[in-house]
Amino acid sequence: MSMRLKRNPVLMAVLLLATVCVACADDALEAESGLLEDTLVPTAGKADTAYFSNLATELEGEFSATMRLDVSDLSEAEQVAEQERLAMNLFQVRRLAGEQLKLAKGQLNAEKLHLNLTADAVDVDRIELIDGTIEIGYRISVETLVTQKELRQEGIVPGDLVDAVYPVSVAADPRELFERHGETCAKGFHDGDLNNENFFYYFDPSLTTCAMDMAEDAQFRVNALLPATDTFPEYDRLVEDRRVTAAVIFGAAENGPVYGGDWGVMMWRTFEVNLRMARFTLVEGVSVGRRFVRTKDGLEQVVDVISPYDLEDQGDNGVGLFTELLGSHEILFYNGHSFYGSLDVLSHAENYPADTYQILFMNSCWSYEYYTRQVATARATESDPAGWGLVDVVNNTTYAHFAHMEDSSRVLLWNLLAGAEVGGVD
Repeated sequence: MSMRLKRNPVLMAVLLLATVCVACADDALEAESGLLEDTLVPTAGKADTAYFSNLATELEGEFSATMRLDVSDLSEAEQVAEQERLAMNLFQVRRLAGEQLKLAKGQLNAEKLHLNLTADAVDVDRIELIDGTIEIGYRISVETLVTQKELRQEGIVPGDLVDAVYPVSVAADPRELFERHGETCAKGFHDGDLNNENFFYYFDPSLTTCAMDMAEDAQFRVNALLPATDTFPEYDRLVEDRRVTAAVIFGAAENGPVYGGDWGVMMWRTFEVNLRMARFTLVEGVSVGRRFVRTKDGLEQVVDVISPYDLEDQGDNGVGLFTELLGSHEILFYNGHSFYGSLDVLSHAENYPADTYQILFMNSCWSYEYYTRQVATARATESDPAGWGLVDVVNNTTYAHFAHMEDSSRVLLWNLLAGAEVGGVD
């Protein structure tokens, strides 16, 4: 398989926090919007597509394994039909490969590798029916992060990882693992919380109680370092209509009824105070949440804010609200839990606005692993197979503490709006 270096437009939020420029806060800016503008980061150019972080390095690799799907309960004719169905349905094969890939998460995390857990296009080597088992040998290209802090602790430089091979233990048959194995191959979960959706997160093949049939050849190989370069938002697209629309969601940090002392509530309240300090005005215009608007340098800036209380009031319609915001805003910030990467709203192309450039900030724990490729895959088209033409994704390369979510959202939004006002110049 030939490998090609790819450049992803993934901007790391933690980078912005680490490179704050206090020199930008001159007297004029402070007079206009308090002490908020001191978080502006000066730019020196524009590049539409690249990967950038000063805290982590992205590598490209290949995950390979053989699935063994038990179909012995089917008749011979049905077994053949199932083999043919899978051979004609690579989407289904890719979905199963993704389930196997996720089972490697914990083992590779221990090696300081943090995989993008959405499977890329799958290359199938063989699909064979052998004694009531469908065997599928495959390879998928997948990116991974290594944080520079973790590498320093181990005395490793990123280049040392190229060509490294990491064998992993994953289920040979990744279907319905919780139903088939229960709690025998998982640890660290709260009683009653384990299910098929989060099984991979707690999976531990080393447990003596685990009798799961494992793939014998599963491994991850690091093939190359991906190039890192300065990169900036596509301000020209944001300001084409002289209006920028943003939605900022704050979820609750704790389970149960939302209350005033929840960190998500406190971050939401602080964010709205800072919007007012930046001369945003509360206006009518949304059925859920609160809308703040200001016009600066001829650019109308609209920020819709969703609180933990709003989400609680929505109940089962929370997914519908997320979908509505995604489809109607150029900038969307999500502050909350990662939910094991199960925010499936991001997986469906029809949920995104057609022909509209967007910036998404998934401000949750290790959101690089869960949502980077998920968004790109959903936004891919025939003319843009990589999926990055209409979207930039800002993700976290570490745990995202709720106590920092207001800071990170404000710093990123302030810089995006300041850049939009001048088209990325100065």
